[in-house]
Amino acid sequence: MAAFESDEYKQANHGTVKLQFHHLLSQIKFGISNMSNNLEIMDIKQIGLKGVYHEAEFTMQGNGAIQTRMARDYLGLGEYSFDIENFEKADKSYLNASKDIFIVPLNHQPWNPKSGVRIADINKAIRENDAQNIYSYVWVKCKIYDHSTSQYVVGDCNSYGVTYFPFKADLKAGKRYKYTITITDDFIGYPDQNTTLQEPKLGWVISDAGNIFSTCEEADNAGEKPVAMIAYISDNGNGPAPYSKHGLAISLRNLKSPDRTNLFLIEELEKVDTYLSEYQKVAPSWTQWYVPRFKDFDLIFDAFGGTKYSNKPHYTTQPWDYGRLNDFMESTERYGEDEVYHDCFIGYLPPYYDWQPSRYWINVSENSQSSFLWLYDIKDKQYLQWHRTALGGCFIRPVFKF
Repeated sequence: MAAFESDEYKQANHGTVKLQFHHLLSQIKFGISNMSNNLEIMDIKQIGLKGVYHEAEFTMQGNGAIQTRMARDYLGLGEYSFDIENFEKADKSYLNASKDIFIVPLNHQPWNPKSGVRIADINKAIRENDAQNIYSYVWVKCKIYDHSTSQYVVGDCNSYGVTYFPFKADLKAGKRYKYTITITDDFIGYPDQNTTLQEPKLGWVISDAGNIFSTCEEADNAGEKPVAMIAYISDNGNGPAPYSKHGLAISLRNLKSPDRTNLFLIEELEKVDTYLSEYQKVAPSWTQWYVPRFKDFDLIFDAFGGTKYSNKPHYTTQPWDYGRLNDFMESTERYGEDEVYHDCFIGYLPPYYDWQPSRYWINVSENSQSSFLWLYDIKDKQYLQWHRTALGGCFIRPVFKF
């Protein structure tokens, strides 16, 4: 907000300067309307706005008027999204009532789906700061079912799909705009334009929508968040995912700890379900994160060329090689070494003056002795038992079954 007043002096109005404040930004209110006789919106998980301008320069004129103009980068890098916790009970006319979305009042280049420009092209232009090819659009992560054909047209019963809509508005400062997504028998937006890969392959990634991509960047280009790497594929196993093969996926990130160091103390490990429930928001809807057991790590390490899986009991200081797991984790990102989407599996523990490769907790269900807890030590490539009185913490790298 900003305020301006001229010809006001301290000696007037008992030293009070009367100001009238003005909103500088535009507010976007999202709603949805289903005008179809056959289509049912089964659920909406998230809605987002992308490719809009994220900054502007505001100039205050002598008469108090506010002038808005393009910032120097001319880039529409703005991205805003919100979760919908319970779509069935949500106010369909104001879906983002719990999260205000304010953007600078500049008119954007709206996406024209008939132009041949794909969402992947826009996302690529955003990554490369290519201002001429950035267009604004709305995306909706949802499930839409067609009762006339008994089929899903966006997503499926086990996972969410994404459909896209152009975003066009004549924005003014201090104004609220209602963007209503309208579904009809003939129009559901423009669903995913990339063919998603549904056949598991070791080292490929799974998105929050449950789709499989060869790299994190490919998932991001499709408007989805890469969350896990396929780390073990069973020859004849079963699993919850709608794939032809099943196995284990390991999180691309360490679980966030309460103090944000990502190190979990023993007492935090024992109530880890509290933290996993929050992390569940970025898992495909058909599975659950959990702390790895011996068998999970053993199968994963074997899959990447480490110690062979034996299904035998473990003992403390037992050598156990994790193979090329870290190399595959690194290869999920194609560009550079910034680790935008993943945490290095080797990792490092503080203190900063003497960094040591990280340690990972094993599921507490493996602890047969009440005085000790199991962990895996990266530096020495071995399983260890830690006494409950020991100080410090370890990382948690969740896994899920697919």
